[in-house]
Amino acid sequence: MHRLEILLVDDEAIILLSLKMELKRRYKQYTIHTALNAEHALDILVQKGDSIALVISDWLLPGIKGDELLIHVNTHYPEIKKVLISGQVPDNVLTQIKELANLDSYIPKPWNSNELFSFLDPLLQ
Repeated sequence: MHRLEILLVDDEAIILLSLKMELKRRYKQYTIHTALNAEHALDILVQKGDSIALVISDWLLPGIKGDELLIHVNTHYPEIKKVLISGQVPDNVLTQIKELANLDSYIPKPWNSNELFSFLDPLLQ
């Protein structure tokens, strides 16, 4: 089965909308889901996990943080690509997330579109 869905997780609705619009223009064949927190993202994963190709999550989320979410994704859905997008993740935490979540990429906020796609294009080919 070909995975044609992307899950975006950020607690700021304007960031989610902006990122979703940018990805939708580039990756027209993908359905893009959004979640304002990790709990909602986990619900989407339970329903759609087999069709999700990529999870892009912020680190600083209310409740369950983005690193915990991405580690959960790696444990339960290891075939899903995982990207952390954040403006405020400490270096020691980033190192830990890369290791424990088998992180595919880290994108700093605010992102540059060309840089964003240079990270995402290889993951979605």
